[in-house]
Amino acid sequence: MLMAIIRDSTKPCTKRLGPRCLVALTCCLALGGLLVGVKVLSPSGKVPLSEKSKANSRSPIEINLRVPVVASTVSDSDLKSATAKIWPKQGDSLSLLIHSLHALHGYDGERIGISLEEAERVLLDNQLSKNWFDGNLTLQRSRYGVRYVMPLTPGRFSQAHVDQILVLLAEYQVSLDHRFKVPDGWATVADLLNDCRAELRLRGEFEWSILAMALYAADQKTWKNRFDEQLSFDQAAAALMLKPLEAGSCGGAHILYSLAAMSQISETQELLRSDVLGVVNRYLYLVRDAAVFAQRADGAVDPAWMNSLQQNEEYIKLREFALTLAQDHWSIPFRPAASRNSPPVGVPDWVNVTSHQCEWMMVLPSKVQPDPAFFGRCATFLQNAIRNETEASVREFFCPYSHATLILRRLAERAVQILPQAKIETTSNHDRGCTAALQSVALLNAAK
Repeated sequence: MLMAIIRDSTKPCTKRLGPRCLVALTCCLALGGLLVGVKVLSPSGKVPLSEKSKANSRSPIEINLRVPVVASTVSDSDLKSATAKIWPKQGDSLSLLIHSLHALHGYDGERIGISLEEAERVLLDNQLSKNWFDGNLTLQRSRYGVRYVMPLTPGRFSQAHVDQILVLLAEYQVSLDHRFKVPDGWATVADLLNDCRAELRLRGEFEWSILAMALYAADQKTWKNRFDEQLSFDQAAAALMLKPLEAGSCGGAHILYSLAAMSQISETQELLRSDVLGVVNRYLYLVRDAAVFAQRADGAVDPAWMNSLQQNEEYIKLREFALTLAQDHWSIPFRPAASRNSPPVGVPDWVNVTSHQCEWMMVLPSKVQPDPAFFGRCATFLQNAIRNETEASVREFFCPYSHATLILRRLAERAVQILPQAKIETTSNHDRGCTAALQSVALLNAAK
């Protein structure tokens, strides 16, 4: 019927627009308005986050995990079981939703519970979020834009780390122009970034905030926060290297992930100065070797892996050099490397460190990653650990096991089948040396 009206409306209307022409014109304008939008709505009227920002010039930079090819050790049944244990459920806390969506990003398998699209929409749908969290709002206006409820706020509706959701939105390629409803009107992701930029300080836990800036505003070399401090990515990279790994979240892995992501972005964008990038890379390669050396025979990485760096002269010099970089801009309190003194709290602690170490190392270029055998051993440990945990236990220690599932998923996608007769050769724990790391002491001394 609609197409017949449109066809008839193409006949000349020399005197005036008749009723059929007016109807057809109205339909065409309405249809055109839909097509001009970012995405034609699905039958449900909703659009998943992952579909909102394709081919948008204001989309964030995408960080690629360079997943190594390993021997196939992850069984389909174990992977399906692990996925079911971390699948989002109605009423989950905001922190659990964030971890689920991160672990399941790109998942195209069988739906296990509520749709992932619905879980996505909780982040940027004010009404759905309000219903999900019993009337509590996760988004709020700030003086400089919009922000999610800050960490440590009592309740299920706060993010675990400042700007953690903004990084997740970047992972889902949600553009700065994307609009969403807030209690007093409309806002955009750019409003979230404006608040991030204003509040960002290079002290405390700023790993997610600087990563969000790098993903959404890599072309912005310097900026001022609301405290009138002039900041830059070079300064931020130096400050990250100065942060004590033993005091960082998840065994210091988020410090390393942010640095590795900034290094990856610098492969195609001028995010970091060449001298700063060189120091960041040498730092990462040295830290990588320490973590690989701390892998146990069962594949787990010791939660106290950073202790071997305490007396490492090269590591000390790298951090001293980072201090000089930071002081070119702003004085940052320096704290020498220390050991982790607290013992592991149990299997979840080992799972947490092992999975996070795998993830940040996958951000590195393939040629400087540990030997694939390292990842294969990690996968064996993670698979055994999550197989032996009940769903209740997994949800109690959700962060470790969701990251473990992510690693198992990614490795399974790239795994190769090994014939039963074949033998898998393994290497020593100190998988790969790094020429740049070995030379860095001489280079830093020369720089002085």
